[in-house]
Amino acid sequence: MLDNKSVLSTQFWFIFWHCVVLVAVINVLDLDTEGSNDITLHEQLGFQKYN
Repeated sequence: MLDNKSVLSTQFWFIFWHCVVLVAVINVLDLDTEGSNDITLHEQLGFQKYN
């Protein structure tokens, strides 16, 4: 049986990973549109096509 603490933890990680995916998608879309502020960060992550 799941107690309340493990249920809350499961919901937390579920929401947390959705936020991570959402932020990643927003960063990619922002890089494709303008993204001049994020170029150095994305270059560190291996996105070299915007040099």
